[in-house]
Amino acid sequence: MTDTDKEKVKEIRARYEKKRVIKPISFNTHEEMDLLEHANSIQDFSNWVKDKIREDMGKAKAKPRKAKAETTAEA
Repeated sequence: MTDTDKEKVKEIRARYEKKRVIKPISFNTHEEMDLLEHANSIQDFSNWVKDKIREDMGKAKAKPRKAKAETTAEA
């Protein structure tokens, strides 16, 4: 690979990284070790989490939440 090719690859990677957001997740190793072990056993954790979020979003669409004004009026 030439220096020019290496620079192109570097630029492409930099553009890709600008489009990404990384959301770290923490586990308490004393109280949540089972969760950590399960997370570590998932081969593609990132896509698994995204699937769970999409699943949750689908449930939210199926079950419309009350508007803030309705919730306040009931209180």
